[in-house]
Amino acid sequence: MTSDPAPGGGPGPNLRRGLRGSLDLPIATIERPERAVVGGWVFHQRSEVALVVILADGRIVGTAKCDLEREDVATAHDSAPLRSGWSAVVDLGRVGDEVTISAHALVRRPTRKGEDQGSVLLPFDERTVDVAQGGIVRGEVTLPDEVEPGTLRVTGTVDVLPALARVEVQLDDNTPERARHSLPSTADPDAPAEERARGFAAMLEVPAGQPEVTLRVTAVATDGTEVELSTSRIPVAQHVDSDRSERLRDLNHERLASHLDALRGAFPPGRRVLVAAHDLGIGGAQNYLDDVMRGLHERGVEMCVVAGSAGPLLDHVETTYGAPVLVVGPPPETPELLETRIRLIAGFALEHGAAACLANTLVSYPAVLAAARLGIPSAWALHESFAPAVFWHEYLNRPAHPAVLAATREALASSDEVLFVAESTRQLYADLVPTAAAALVPYGLDIAATDALLAASPRDRTRADLGIPLDRRVLLCVGSVEPRKGQLALARAFRRLGAVADHASLYMVGATDTAYAQAVRDYVRDAGLEHVHVIDSDPDVMRWYAAADVLVSAADVESMPRTMLEAMLAGRPVAAVSVFGVPELVEDGVSGWLCEPGDLAALTELVRQAATVGASQLSLMGTAARARVEEHHSSAGFVEHVAARLQGWLEAPAT
Repeated sequence: MTSDPAPGGGPGPNLRRGLRGSLDLPIATIERPERAVVGGWVFHQRSEVALVVILADGRIVGTAKCDLEREDVATAHDSAPLRSGWSAVVDLGRVGDEVTISAHALVRRPTRKGEDQGSVLLPFDERTVDVAQGGIVRGEVTLPDEVEPGTLRVTGTVDVLPALARVEVQLDDNTPERARHSLPSTADPDAPAEERARGFAAMLEVPAGQPEVTLRVTAVATDGTEVELSTSRIPVAQHVDSDRSERLRDLNHERLASHLDALRGAFPPGRRVLVAAHDLGIGGAQNYLDDVMRGLHERGVEMCVVAGSAGPLLDHVETTYGAPVLVVGPPPETPELLETRIRLIAGFALEHGAAACLANTLVSYPAVLAAARLGIPSAWALHESFAPAVFWHEYLNRPAHPAVLAATREALASSDEVLFVAESTRQLYADLVPTAAAALVPYGLDIAATDALLAASPRDRTRADLGIPLDRRVLLCVGSVEPRKGQLALARAFRRLGAVADHASLYMVGATDTAYAQAVRDYVRDAGLEHVHVIDSDPDVMRWYAAADVLVSAADVESMPRTMLEAMLAGRPVAAVSVFGVPELVEDGVSGWLCEPGDLAALTELVRQAATVGASQLSLMGTAARARVEEHHSSAGFVEHVAARLQGWLEAPAT
């Protein structure tokens, strides 16, 4: 199409008379309105085109410069410059099943002597184009060209009208799985807040022995509309040399056995417990371990400790429990480093006379293998509700080496007792841990000590110290600010409440210097959420329970979180996503509220209930929450179980 309107007099119409241009839209349908490629050509016979302005349904969505060579245009038009072409990738915004794209040229007016005449914006072409799937969904899926058997991480972005509820990912004919939603999706600081929170991710298990797999990704809107975002067939690589791996493992085992035989004569046998920790920082798993170590110390049991990294607990362990500590670094990622780690831990255990092992978290599996190589019994407390392959992919942000997965499974099969804090987690590991070795030992608190800490933080004074008005409904999320915990999803859900939450505030405590935490802060700021606060990690977490009305959690993987136990003991009901051990702790409608995982609409309703429930019902639920912890979750139970098991092994005759 060539623009050449009839003359109308004045500088505008005169300029229009010399304008030539066209939109090039060879496609019949725009598949991705958020990344639509728009281009064409334009020139003016007597003046300069400074810029092309692109509109979608009358809204400016982008600009472009004429910097592309178009020989076809120069050949067809004598006055056309070679560089008359333009192109841009634009976000068309919210569109329906069709969109009208128009192109305008910013043309410089001819100058008079000594005077700048400026520019004028003139239209030169317009097209109406169909939009795929009615324009209600936008997004993309990022996939590799080929996958190996094991874990496949599927990521992408998605937005759907009227609003996103969930993303479902299906591998072949398996049951669809819900993806983790509300993840950071762009680093563009100028993008709207919601656009920066459109990411999703899902972890799938790719079976061996198949030449390819089919992956389907579906977006589900809040009105129930389901729209397929992608369907892909992905080849599966088949090049694992299992025989070579087994030969290497057997050779390493022989070398380690010879090394340990040589060491045994250098150190006298002892009666210590080798304690293995993933780190000595602050967190629920670390507090669990400290409770057990305190119980062992009170019973006169000596310990030596191996940890992945140091932290505030290191000095405490050395001074209070008199335990030597060896910091060994992050978990090994190759067969060679794994054998070196096992050798290091086994040597440390021999040096300090370890006769039994207590390992904490899945990351501590090398210590369990070291105990097996030494022939000493081990108890292993697992807090992770992940299958091993998925856990390592999450932990490392990439698939683990097959040797790491094999070693993790070997450790699970060889530990004398594997302790689970939730029945759902024990069921998850049912095929990996022998039934006789799998023990359900629910987590608990030192109730008297926790009550004493809570008593030191009276509600009115604590709120005054924190600057929180007494009449506000305070929703509290405590824990490391990370994708698994879903703080960005919580903020999005709170925003969806609108005026309903005007009397409520959301405090998310536990932020550190990470990209995800910064993304949450940026979203809160740019979305204008003045009643949502992202707070740095605070060692005095008890004051936050005292100030809060409800503990909220959007975490999609939890076993038996200590934060929920502490809040419930403080008389605070819990509003949480119903995953793994959470429904074993929180009774929906009695001591809190539960919602389906992976569903932003359900999470929004959960937050709405917590923000609007009446004060009398809130009090009744808080009372029920405290009673649940008092009756079923005292730390005395699990400490006594672990201590009795370890002492029994220590007192058994040496073999």
